[in-house]
Amino acid sequence: MDNPYESPLEQGSSPARSDSLSLGWAIFSGVVWSVGASLPITALLVTFFRFPIPFRGIVSGPSFIPLAMFALLMYGIFLGGFLPLAAAGGIAGGIARAISSTPARQRWILRILAVGASFALLLLLATLDWVIGPW
Repeated sequence: MDNPYESPLEQGSSPARSDSLSLGWAIFSGVVWSVGASLPITALLVTFFRFPIPFRGIVSGPSFIPLAMFALLMYGIFLGGFLPLAAAGGIAGGIARAISSTPARQRWILRILAVGASFALLLLLATLDWVIGPW
């Protein structure tokens, strides 16, 4: 006799998403893309817009790319700036996995969202004095 409380779907159901990226891999990839993209994004920001350098102020121009790279490492390592970048990349990886069904699309969406989040956070850093206002 069959169990009346057991759903017929439970007997032969397959895994919901067998062809998808694993959640851990999506989050890890988002972190790597977000933190890794911060270096070229910083170079573009200092070249075409501006970037704050510790003990130097706001600078702009391609001649300040080495100083901007050093400043990014200082902000990232000593002040914990890589943590928000990593968190945004991890969230981007989770979103990319959730909104797409195929692994190829998930990878592309992941990259776009992680680099976009990194750009948004670095642009916020570059314009923080405008956002907060004068002290």
